[in-house]
Amino acid sequence: ESPFFTLFSGIIDLYCMQWYEGSVREAVVSTQSTGAISLGVRLGANLTAGHMIMHIISDFGAQMLASGTIGGGIGGAFCCAALVPITILEMAVACVQAYVFCMLTTMYMKDAHELH
Repeated sequence: ESPFFTLFSGIIDLYCMQWYEGSVREAVVSTQSTGAISLGVRLGANLTAGHMIMHIISDFGAQMLASGTIGGGIGGAFCCAALVPITILEMAVACVQAYVFCMLTTMYMKDAHELH
């Protein structure tokens, strides 16, 4: 081997090791951050979807009631009555979302604690 290769191989190895350690550290931090961000987005999207369904049905029922026709009154009453089971369903979804949020948060915190 040439002396040039012997001299610079140690420097190159040191530089590559520092680059590798830095990239691994960045990958771990980005993975942990991505988990927390996806948890928040999923929770927000699921709760927003239920609220939007309730809002659409209540607006539709209000417009049917405001039409002043017999069919509009019957349809509006049906929409208003349909909001009761949907509200109960939304309460159940909120409980499930709270449970999933707590479980995933606990798992993410356990992983972060064990890795450091």
